[in-house]
Amino acid sequence: MPVSRIWRPALVVGSVLACYQGVYHFPFQFDDNVFIVTNRAVTSSLDIGAVWANNPARFLTFLSLAINHQLGGLDVSGYHVFNVAIHVINSLLVLWLAGLIRDMNNRGASRFDWPLATTLVFAVHPLQTQAVTYIWQRNTSLAAMFYILSLGLYLTSARAGADSPKAAKRWLAASLVSAVAAMFTKQFSVTLPLAIVAADYFFVSGSLAKLKERASRLALFIPVFLVIPILTALNMNEEVLHIGMRARNMATPGEYLLTQFNVIAMYLRLLVLPINQNLDYEIPLARALADCWPSLILLMTIAGAGLAVIRRNRPAAFGVFFFFLALSVESSFFPLEDMAFEHRMYLPMAGVLMAVFSVTAQGLGALSEKAGGKFVNFGATAALVVITVALGAATIQRNQVWRTEDSLWKDVIGKSPGKARGYVNLGVSLLRNGKTAEAKKLFEKAVALQPEYPYGHFNLGVAWQVEGGHDQAIEALRRAVGVDPNMAEAHLALANSFFRKNLYMAAGPHYVAALNLRRDLTEAYINLGSVYLSLRRPADAIKVYESLIRREPGNAEGVYNLGVARLMKGDKAEGMALIEQARLMGFAVPGGK
Repeated sequence: MPVSRIWRPALVVGSVLACYQGVYHFPFQFDDNVFIVTNRAVTSSLDIGAVWANNPARFLTFLSLAINHQLGGLDVSGYHVFNVAIHVINSLLVLWLAGLIRDMNNRGASRFDWPLATTLVFAVHPLQTQAVTYIWQRNTSLAAMFYILSLGLYLTSARAGADSPKAAKRWLAASLVSAVAAMFTKQFSVTLPLAIVAADYFFVSGSLAKLKERASRLALFIPVFLVIPILTALNMNEEVLHIGMRARNMATPGEYLLTQFNVIAMYLRLLVLPINQNLDYEIPLARALADCWPSLILLMTIAGAGLAVIRRNRPAAFGVFFFFLALSVESSFFPLEDMAFEHRMYLPMAGVLMAVFSVTAQGLGALSEKAGGKFVNFGATAALVVITVALGAATIQRNQVWRTEDSLWKDVIGKSPGKARGYVNLGVSLLRNGKTAEAKKLFEKAVALQPEYPYGHFNLGVAWQVEGGHDQAIEALRRAVGVDPNMAEAHLALANSFFRKNLYMAAGPHYVAALNLRRDLTEAYINLGSVYLSLRRPADAIKVYESLIRREPGNAEGVYNLGVARLMKGDKAEGMALIEQARLMGFAVPGGK
């Protein structure tokens, strides 16, 4: 590749690597612990079936994490390398897509390289750190990769057209494959077929009449569009199925939509001025138009501007449409548990930057005719360099917040002092490091701030368990399951406290509840079986242990306990055989050699 062609992608890659060079040893944070560290589908030997059963709607995300674990266990550096590599690829894909759009809609005389400007800001903006440095949000960046790739391949196919029909078909097939991959990575990808229709209208067909003529090609994406609804109908899309349940105490669809007007305006403010970034924003609920009308006017103005420039600047019009479309799943009227997260801007940012810089290029083209092209282009390039360096420095600084659990959650508490989650997660970090008394104070603060937040009660109960205060733990954990009856971990912890106090009749139902909610809780199987053995119900214990062994054939403790249950039932030969099997599997059989 000639130097004249390689310097642009090389600059993009170098910029990303410079911004993220210090993150490779940052620890697992926040939901990383749930979705990676303690997730058996990820940490067991690579089992495609188990990964699929874990969450079909995010199958490729979890598969990538399982591959990471297969290669390097829980060494965080491998996960960070993968995340940064995805961001590098996405930045190059944005450069490619923006270049395609420019070449298919080459208007104006400006020499300003707006695809490169779009890409550099996308690559180094600190708002992107949450989708890159936060390992679990790989689901966002990976889905964005398939999304942008599918869109670019579709335009490449359309560009090949009648001149090279075989190549056009190959590019179209590749676009479809990438679109399907996006659907099994994260649910916002459901908007991709609509983005492809819009891209065809703006850059290929140019009119509704010609768009209809291309309907047969676009119809190929209808089955892709149906993937996520079908997964939902088959009860295989956990996030969508539980949207209403998780948000029932927080916002109605109308309130959520009104609040999102303010949230999107905040995202745009952060895009322009990335100051006071926060993992966990404290967002007031908007209950009426009076609570959000300035934001609504701003967004309507932006949408109106997009419509106004359809004829004069199609890349800008498409960018505005893409921005709102890419945000629509997470920032419309489907209530999510969290009002705002910075990673939700990862993909939409590409659209708004295309709009801004294509308009900038058009304006510079007009200005060049009046004021001299060299001077104008030099000034624009200098401004881009300053912006890129400033944003890159801000990204490096923002990444430092993620260097430890304590630094992350202290930052959250300082910026969202009225939200319980920061106190809870800082408390969990302290508890993990043996600072139980300090952790309890933070959990009590969280409970006082938000009594309806179950994790405050849950972790307070766990802290009491660490100190052996099972009566206090039972009180806190009862409140946790009262606030959220679907919290499997709280049922398990409550059952454990009852179990430690030999209250077997009280423990049993909570172990059952935990297993009904989550089938992967090995401890719940073991302890529920022990409850039944303590109550002299060996037949019930046998059923529990057999269920565990079907899930985990290599669980030696389960095999041993099944043997004990068989002995209690009177099946001496089978019981002794199982106990011997457990010994051979490495279980320390009491009294064994």
